[in-house]
Amino acid sequence: MIFARLFKKKKNFKKIEKQRRSELNKVEMDFIRYVQKTFRRECPKANFEYNVLSDKTINFTVDRMQVGRIKLRGKNMGMQILTKTDNKNLEIKNLDLVPKAKKKVSLWVRHYKSYKH
Repeated sequence: MIFARLFKKKKNFKKIEKQRRSELNKVEMDFIRYVQKTFRRECPKANFEYNVLSDKTINFTVDRMQVGRIKLRGKNMGMQILTKTDNKNLEIKNLDLVPKAKKKVSLWVRHYKSYKH
């Protein structure tokens, strides 16, 4: 019975996640593709994943390790940059700053490599 409930929750989560992914806009999809391409180039054996949170924040993980988050919708847009010592947030006031955020993806790669290599 417990397993049935857990399986049902996981199934519902997958359904919600699929719906959230289908609601991503072009800017978000382009950013995801850029991050994916960057990690494939820099860390070809790494397992890249992302999920969309309820507030439309996109959470990126590589080999089950969180490397960062970005929110490209709403009034509180921003990018989380993780380091070994602290977390930094890059405020994105408008979508013109997305190229600046793309440049910061290299910090995500560096963060991943600092723990994995």
